Amino acid sequence: RPLWAAGDTNTSYDPSGHLLVLALGNFQVQEISAAQLNATLNVLAWACARYGIAPRAIRGHRAYASTLCPGARLQRYITNGTVRRRVSRRLGEVTLRNLCGDAGRRRVRRIENGTD
Repeated sequence: RPLWAAGDTNTSYDPSGHLLVLALGNFQVQEISAAQLNATLNVLAWACARYGIAPRAIRGHRAYASTLCPGARLQRYITNGTVRRRVSRRLGEVTLRNLCGDAGRRRVRRIENGTD
């Protein structure tokens, strides 16, 4: 979404001014793969560096609304500080690459398969 557009959280809080990151899966019942967690951390590190956000400001939806999102098995990484610590270590190391067409589809497939 463009920066001016508020994300949709399907919750009662107003996400205006929040950067929303989506990790596909039901993390109430499944573990997040190492590759998917790594990709999520990279997105967060890029966004923190790009927009001047301190990693200590990273929160999950549960900090703002009564919801199961992002699921207990992903929430634990937020709650125990793993996300903030690992994002802090990556600040300035992650760059954005635009991947389109076949290259983008291949990369998404590797991430979804847990091989990238």
